[in-house]
Amino acid sequence: MQQPIDIASGIADITPHWLTSVFHREGVEAKVSSIAASAIGTGQMGSCYRLFIEYAAGAGPATLVVKLPSDDPQRRASDAFTYRCEVGFYREVSPRVTLRRPRCYFAARSDSGEEFTLLLEDLAPARQGDQIVGCTVDQARAAVVNLAGLHAPLWCDSSLQALDWLVPNGSDFAELSATFYRDATEKFLRRYSLSDETTAALKAFAASAQRWWERPAHPFALLHGDYRLDNLLFGGADAQVSAVAVDWQSCTLGNPLRDVAFMTVTGLRADERRGAERDLVAAYRAALRDEGVGDYGDNECWEDYRLGVFHAAVVTVFGATAAKPSDRGDRMFTTMAERTATAMIELESLSLL
Repeated sequence: MQQPIDIASGIADITPHWLTSVFHREGVEAKVSSIAASAIGTGQMGSCYRLFIEYAAGAGPATLVVKLPSDDPQRRASDAFTYRCEVGFYREVSPRVTLRRPRCYFAARSDSGEEFTLLLEDLAPARQGDQIVGCTVDQARAAVVNLAGLHAPLWCDSSLQALDWLVPNGSDFAELSATFYRDATEKFLRRYSLSDETTAALKAFAASAQRWWERPAHPFALLHGDYRLDNLLFGGADAQVSAVAVDWQSCTLGNPLRDVAFMTVTGLRADERRGAERDLVAAYRAALRDEGVGDYGDNECWEDYRLGVFHAAVVTVFGATAAKPSDRGDRMFTTMAERTATAMIELESLSLL
């Protein structure tokens, strides 16, 4: 029987002995001699380091990424639910799906949820997407096709409902969700300078949001929940772009086209989205078929995409409420709101409510 490996609650706990134990449990026959750590990321939801690894025997990865809880005790307590969600994904769901995501070498959390350790494959030199700059159509296609590898293996799988670490999707308390969203939208519109068209569109959805939450989630699958450029890494040549999904802190259940629409409408500039989105949805649908989902019609898929646009509005507004204010954050949420509202108008999504 294997001995349990302790959670590393701080970077000092990542020792050669600890990492060697992790490797042996994962079938990597190597002995670590030294580790150098370099902080990466902004640290808003925890601490993240790149590990540079030397070996006394055997061979293993030259670098890995470790995610640890925030150094701030208050942040640890407030962000515990996100830690729980991401560890839950890597432990219970990642082995069941085929989309590109980092290989996980170790995932554990404390009973309180305030301490956790994630040891992940280092995907460098893949580059993180930029939510403000936007992406190319080829990158968007790689991203939505990748989603089929998350959704199809878990398509309408009732066992997902037993996962107690998922973020509630709001449908069980639609009226309350809509009330919170209306209040958050009012604050959002007071805080950010937006076009008249965007303001009107966000107000119109806020007034009808309860109907969106009340709609039955069928089909349903596990959603990434925050599938946007800042949480995607891209690599490969222009003709063969690949996308890898990271930051699994917002997993929930819902209609799978919410992930697709969120990525495309917030990631593509409006002129590029207009010319590409039907092809992108068709590419996603084809990828679902390749993964074994054959009973989902093209028209139903397109209508679900039009409804999925509202997920972008919800995450943008609630995300701005929860995020620490910053210059980049302000520009990002403004950009996401403008792109989302334009899509809502052009796709006539409100007519579906």
